[in-house]
Amino acid sequence: MRPFILLFLGWLCIWPVSAQEDADLIEIVVAENDLSIFHEALAETDWGLTLTQDGQFTVFAPTDEAFARAFERLETTKEDFFAHPDRLASLLSFHVVAGAMSLEELRGETSVMPYRRSSLVIDRQDDELLLNREARVLQGDLAASNGWLHIVDTVLLAPGEFAIEIADNLSFLVLGLAVVALLVSGYLSSLFWRWRLVNREIALLRSRIKEAARNDQSFRS
Repeated sequence: MRPFILLFLGWLCIWPVSAQEDADLIEIVVAENDLSIFHEALAETDWGLTLTQDGQFTVFAPTDEAFARAFERLETTKEDFFAHPDRLASLLSFHVVAGAMSLEELRGETSVMPYRRSSLVIDRQDDELLLNREARVLQGDLAASNGWLHIVDTVLLAPGEFAIEIADNLSFLVLGLAVVALLVSGYLSSLFWRWRLVNREIALLRSRIKEAARNDQSFRS
């Protein structure tokens, strides 16, 4: 009887893990309350389909708070950033690595190569794992049928991502300044032509006054 009880208790212990491993990575993301923006981003791109399919992936999923800080850093909003699907897909490609890697396996690496070909540097700080020296793994080893998911506290930005956003903002600034310059130029041009018209009218009035004065002198003489 005792072996049966122990076997039954052991089955109860592993049942939640087995049930979770039957879920794909997207289902794991949906099950986590703090990954709603990440899930929305995946759904807006091909990654929403890719991470439901067979294959093995390692996914670093930023929390909603991490996305909020990233949008502030990039001086944009979620709506504006999501309006550029190519850029969104590129950003997500920096959070997915081919092959399933647990935290233990990641600790044995110094870097990994995500789908966006720019290495993610791995550092170990006491018992914590850091990616690119800024993204801390908050919760790791969420097992799925097609890989591992690790929750991180920072959105990973590939080199140049921040510069691209700054360049875009600068381009809008330059465009705005150009429009202002055109408006000011048009206004000044309008003032100039009005000034010329007024001067012309004044000169014409002076000419008429002089002519009237000469006529008056001729009449008196």
